[in-house]
Amino acid sequence: MDLKIKDKVALVTASSKGLGKAVALRLSEEGAKVMICSRNENSVFKAKKEIEAKTGGVVRAFVADVTDDDQINAMINGIVKEFGGIDILVCNAGGP
Repeated sequence: MDLKIKDKVALVTASSKGLGKAVALRLSEEGAKVMICSRNENSVFKAKKEIEAKTGGVVRAFVADVTDDDQINAMINGIVKEFGGIDILVCNAGGP
């Protein structure tokens, strides 16, 4: 499928496993530059490596808690600084 998102910048929150990781993987398969985040440093960098290995795409990982405004702002500022903005936002939240 071609979603016409090649080179778009996508942020998927809570994406080190489960549904968020699956969405991030699919976006990367479609050619998007994918930003993933998790509260857990080990999990998010493991997911980054797995997605990169499967897709060969651009993936960046951030340790961030989406309930903390300062962490969200730091993550977004980093993405904007490196890529100029965010084209696709998937607001996934982990846990039940």
